[in-house]
Amino acid sequence: SCCLQSCGSCEECLTLEPSVCSTFGAPMNLLFGCQGDAFMVGGADNTLARVPEGLPDQVAIFTADVMSTGFGAIERAGVRAGQSVAVFAQGPVGLCATMGAQYYGAEPIIAVESVPARVELARRLGATHVVSPDSAVERILEITQGKGVHVAVEALGKQQTFENCCRVVRFGGTVSSVGVYGGIDALRLPTDGSFVHRNIVTTFCPAGSPRMERLLRLLDSGEVDPSPLVTHSFKLSEIARAYEVFAARADGCVKIVIEP
Repeated sequence: SCCLQSCGSCEECLTLEPSVCSTFGAPMNLLFGCQGDAFMVGGADNTLARVPEGLPDQVAIFTADVMSTGFGAIERAGVRAGQSVAVFAQGPVGLCATMGAQYYGAEPIIAVESVPARVELARRLGATHVVSPDSAVERILEITQGKGVHVAVEALGKQQTFENCCRVVRFGGTVSSVGVYGGIDALRLPTDGSFVHRNIVTTFCPAGSPRMERLLRLLDSGEVDPSPLVTHSFKLSEIARAYEVFAARADGCVKIVIEP
């Protein structure tokens, strides 16, 4: 199941995309939690997708949220082969955006991260360069010979990160935001004019059965492999402990699989 329910028949589902379904309506179309043996899904005919036989559940589950969101950040920015991309923060969504940038042929792909385990994952999943957040703007401009990148993905949800994305995008380029700006009353544009003649797009997790089916085919074919993101596994009965590990990023935690 996708993390967003969609009916498949409203105007938004038919003409825009299922993630903005008006039948369920954001944020009520979000499937919160779902850590249980079973759960009810609204609009199942357009929300569920069958997992290909032989594809492990712990790989297929990425299509429900972070893979679709990460790839969506690249797709909504219109990345074309040979364009440069910077992805700020290499959490699960950022790593999926890095993976998506590689899939769509971006070059170079510059990941912004300082946690050693995530630096290694970023390289493994497609980053050609990894730079520290402290010197990200300077290093990205250096790598792109002062031109800036075609697309900068904000995958952290911080004011400073958003501003830095604006500063490293070239004229006519795109800031693609998938960060969740929790606790920020207002997201400000940089005062130095680095947002002028840039595109700024935001992306909700692209949803719907056809979307999930396409992503599942990518996984089943082996063209894309997010399995390195799974660093921990817990039983459903241990879920409280799993949340503690995830919140603390303990033991190199990136993504946790909960099993029955």
